[in-house]
Amino acid sequence: MRVIPPNSFGMAFGTVGLAGTWLAAADTGLAPRAVGDALLAVAAALWAVVLAAYAVHVGAHRGTLRSDLAHPVLAPFVSLAVITPMVLAARGVAPWAPTLGAVLVDVFLAATVLHGAWFTGQLIAGEYAIDQMHPGYFLPTVAGGLVASASAAEVGQHGLGTAMFGYGM
Repeated sequence: MRVIPPNSFGMAFGTVGLAGTWLAAADTGLAPRAVGDALLAVAAALWAVVLAAYAVHVGAHRGTLRSDLAHPVLAPFVSLAVITPMVLAARGVAPWAPTLGAVLVDVFLAATVLHGAWFTGQLIAGEYAIDQMHPGYFLPTVAGGLVASASAAEVGQHGLGTAMFGYGM
């Protein structure tokens, strides 16, 4: 029985996207910043709860992570476990602790690139039926690269942001 599938990370990903949108409006004076900060906190809590539940599930069921990483439908959603915390680090940590925020962005950025490369390799070498493919296949590389680009730029790493923009495109 599946306790928690990898696409559950989409809850935190969507919430952090909403938080980012709200914070962008707050940066222009069109919305209260406290709401965006609260949404970041909710996204962080969602991510932590889903990560903990997924880790417990993976620990209790040997081979689950390997099968999730190779699953034709669920595999791309695993990337959200490392994409979401990039935004949390850039928008939630970096304003208060710039060095820690930049380090966290870099760590999750590297994990995103590694997963994207591995996922692309699986698409090339694996046997996937065309009817199993879905828009989620863009998450590990396109979404990961573009979110990494924005996150790197947010913490002042503009060269890395430019490189990640190219990766995402």
